[in-house]
Amino acid sequence: MEYIKNVRRRTPYELKAREGGVEAAGPLVEEYGPDLSAWSEEQVLIFVGTVWQGCADRMRSLIRDDQAPF
Repeated sequence: MEYIKNVRRRTPYELKAREGGVEAAGPLVEEYGPDLSAWSEEQVLIFVGTVWQGCADRMRSLIRDDQAPF
């Protein structure tokens, strides 16, 4: 219970960036299948890289469109 007060909710901007990662990952899940335990190490690395790239691309888009909080 003592750690509950340390849990931070995601900001709207973090959630928007995360949406970019989810959208980028969707086609890979369709291609590789939904059971991540069946994926090869290479597939997992590609997936993680794709999620990070999707988040970064969305954040850049938010910044470019003056929708970021900084």
